[in-house]
Amino acid sequence: MGVLLYLIYGTSETYVREVKFSILTALRWLKGATTNYEIVVITDRSLQFSGWPVSCWHAERSTLDEWAGPLGFNHRRKPCALQMILRSRCLPTLLVDSDTLFKGNPRSVFNRIRPGHSVMHRRETSGIIASFPFAKQLEKKFPHLAISSSSHAMRLQRPLCMWNAGV
Repeated sequence: MGVLLYLIYGTSETYVREVKFSILTALRWLKGATTNYEIVVITDRSLQFSGWPVSCWHAERSTLDEWAGPLGFNHRRKPCALQMILRSRCLPTLLVDSDTLFKGNPRSVFNRIRPGHSVMHRRETSGIIASFPFAKQLEKKFPHLAISSSSHAMRLQRPLCMWNAGV
């Protein structure tokens, strides 16, 4: 069992087409096993997915704005959407970018997701605090910022690696 999660918002028809094509490539590989997997689309454009074999969760503009955080960082919405689904479904969840084309069975990725283990696409760079204006703003605004979980806490330090989470 698992969840393929898409987050799509805004007015771009290109992103809608990309998500639909991505869903079709996933369904091609999951044929016959779709009862074991749920495709969830979180969107502010629910009607675009009417009749599609997906669970469509409508996202209000206020939710999307809240997820972007105080600095309006668009990509902050992805972990917020992931967190919402994980709390709701308690299943291995694969956050899928709109431009993902499955060239193999998504089951192979789900087999690698388990407690304490996640799957990331590729390491893009290190030293993001030094490299990206947004990270510099974050460091200035929150010099003592720490990331914590129930098991441990860590301070943001240089170099902090950046990963492309898209599969």
